Parts: sequence; C-alpha cells; structure tokens
Amino acid sequence: MKLKALENKLSAGFAVRYNSAANLKGKMELAVYKPYSPFYYNVTGNDFFLGGIAASVGDSAADAQATLPLPLIADFGISYKVSPTLTISAKFGYQGWDVFDTIEVKLNGNNPVTGEPLEDIYLIEDWKSTYNAGIGIEYLYKGIPLRFGFVYDQSPVPDETFNPLLPDPGDKYILTAGFDLNTHKIDYGFHFEYFIMPERNVEQATGHNMPGTYSFDILSFGVTANYKF
Repeated sequence: MKLKALENKLSAGFAVRYNSAANLKGKMELAVYKPYSPFYYNVTGNDFFLGGIAASVGDSAADAQATLPLPLIADFGISYKVSPTLTISAKFGYQGWDVFDTIEVKLNGNNPVTGEPLEDIYLIEDWKSTYNAGIGIEYLYKGIPLRFGFVYDQSPVPDETFNPLLPDPGDKYILTAGFDLNTHKIDYGFHFEYFIMPERNVEQATGHNMPGTYSFDILSFGVTANYKF
C-alpha cells in the first residue's frame, strides 16, 4: 500500500509479507567409527571392538522430515522531496523470528550400531523477533542520482543458542551508497554496503551454543543492468 500527499512531495508505504512454513524431507546417513581393541573384544566377544565403520547409507539411510517456520515481515517507509534535487527517506521494519524456536526433526530408521529405532531430534533455537530502522538521502547531481543510507538491524539469535553456522554474530550497523547511470538502451545501477558488527562475547550458557568471541565486517559491491527493448 502506498500513499502520497503534500503535492506528491510526501510518500508513505506499508507492506506485510506472510511466509508459510517450509516442509523439508530428505535422507540422513549415519556413520560410526568403531574402536579397534583386541583386549575388549576378547573380554566381551563383541564385534564392535574390531574396528571399522558402522553406517547406514543408501536404502538403509533414515528418512528425515521437519517443518521450518518462517517469519512474518512488516515494513513501513516514508520519503519527503525537500527540493527537486534532494529526497529524504526513512524506514522501519519488523521480523517475527520468534517462530523459529524448537525445530523437530522426525526420523524413521535404525541406529547402525544398535539396530534400535532412532529417536527424533529437537533443534533448540529460541530466536527472538527483531526490528530494523534506516534513513537515507538521494541527491540528484547533474542528472545522476546519488544515494547514501544508514541501517540498524537487530540480531534474532540469543547467546543461549548462538553458533557460527549462520553469519549473524550480533546487531548490525550498515552503511550504504549507490548511484545510477542511464544510457539510451541500458540503465546501470551501482551499490555498496559496509556491515559493521561489534565484537560479541558468547559464554557457555547451555548445551546448545558455541562460546567464544565473534566479530567481523563485510564490504559488498553490486552492479545491475536493465536493457530497454
């Protein structure tokens, strides 16, 4: 939804996106490296101590399925045309990541060592809902739109379930810049993003996280081209 007012100088828009849950299905292959110990084999007579690998692969792999909930996303934006060459804009967004809490992975198969049915796995995530906000300006210089912006984006991952598998070490401060070049047939777009993420210290709070000190920044650059037929 988009509205305009004040002789089209002021524009505002609101968007909501509902994401249905994703149903995942697949195979889970298991492999266990068995110890080689003649002593324990002589004592127990159990082939487990003769070494080698016990595995369930191919047709013997376990069937796995899970439902992955995805967040409700809502964005509100506003812009004001200060002059023919200058426009100021702002945005506010919400992401309902609190739905990403406990993910149940249902298994149908047997343990390759014991032969007993596998138990379902529960992935504890306990993510939280987040907010983001940003401001930006566009300045028209000799017909070329120059854009600059700043965004603050919260991290949904709490310390209790943090791990480095997802590149989200904490709240992010994002600097953006870009400009467009237009020709008779092709419109080019150039944009830059610099992600600043302060150092995050994660302590051992539960058995679901990986403690440590995490910090990194990202500098990205992109180019687009639109051809007009």
